[in-house]
Amino acid sequence: DRPVTEAPAPDAAEAKACDTASVQALGLADVKLPALPAVAPGRFADQLQTWPRQALALAALGCTGWSMRLAIADLMSANLTTVKADAGSLRRAFQVLARRQFWIEQKVTVAGVHKPDLAEADDTTLILVRLAPLGQEVLRACGIAPVPSEWDLLLASHGGAAQTAHAGLVCAFTYHARLRGWATAVCPPADGPSQPDVLLRRDGADLCVEVEGESGEAERRMVKWQRQIERQGRVAVAAVTAEMRLRLVAEAQAAGAEHGLATDLQTLFDTQKSRGPLWATEW
Repeated sequence: DRPVTEAPAPDAAEAKACDTASVQALGLADVKLPALPAVAPGRFADQLQTWPRQALALAALGCTGWSMRLAIADLMSANLTTVKADAGSLRRAFQVLARRQFWIEQKVTVAGVHKPDLAEADDTTLILVRLAPLGQEVLRACGIAPVPSEWDLLLASHGGAAQTAHAGLVCAFTYHARLRGWATAVCPPADGPSQPDVLLRRDGADLCVEVEGESGEAERRMVKWQRQIERQGRVAVAAVTAEMRLRLVAEAQAAGAEHGLATDLQTLFDTQKSRGPLWATEW
């Protein structure tokens, strides 16, 4: 393996192999939130008393489907311009939406990933969000048809609530990919028994990625690597830690992957501020 300073775009063969042209992938530059009513729809007015912030949060989630709550906070901050993503006012708006069941929140601990430069710190905790039926009603009353969230899609495709920990890994990866210039979509349709976790798109080319917590059997992952090779000519994998990344690269090479890209969440968190490359290694 060698470090990657400029992540290569997938070639034409990969784009053809993935056959994902019909999949809608969103990047940061693609998001244009619609205009929202000045006041909450009548029957929700008593429950949404700080309407502009709460409406913006629901619209950000309903229009993008991005399930890492930090992604919603970032979008709100960009639209409000004078409010930081970690502002208490945003956090309070989120708490009301969860408490009054407009959206659903769940904390997910990413074991082995720590805050940058603090190897002895506690494991990183993410918060996932998805719209509850009441939140969907609010958006429809505003003329917005909400899209399924990343978390919804992952729950439907990957075995329900037992896979919430894996959903956290996937949503963390897509968040970091968007920060680095990729458009993302989760659970893109694909033929065969092995379904990709994530579709990345940039400059008109697609790449399917497996996000691995190393929780399953090596034989099952071997099938994933082989399917990736068949689809796009190389493996693309996101692990949790650098050590896990090295093990998964070795597995993929043993499965016959002559070419591939690999990264890990710890490295992505460490290089978040500097917007370091998405891929830590290639071969």
